[in-house]
Amino acid sequence: MRGFRPSLAGTLAVTVMALAGCVDSAAEARMRGNVYMRAGEADQALEAYREAVRIAPERGRGHQLLANALQETGAADDAVAAYRTAMSLSAPSSTVGVESRRELG
Repeated sequence: MRGFRPSLAGTLAVTVMALAGCVDSAAEARMRGNVYMRAGEADQALEAYREAVRIAPERGRGHQLLANALQETGAADDAVAAYRTAMSLSAPSSTVGVESRRELG
């Protein structure tokens, strides 16, 4: 398909799901960020993940995804802080807890 942009198509699909009530707004923002990350658009992913954290600051997953994007863009100190927040909000044996600890070494 000429002019096809995966991030645009993915964002559209996630937006339709959110409008249909299939996901909450924090989950929609996280999914949008994931689409941007896969498309190599880390700056846009950061915006989406920051939105997810603003909407649901109590969810560790948003902080972990934000940390991944921060790390990708070279903001190492901010990434460490976000990983620590993700760990503090998540059970040690959860996927978020395990992955965040692994990233911190």
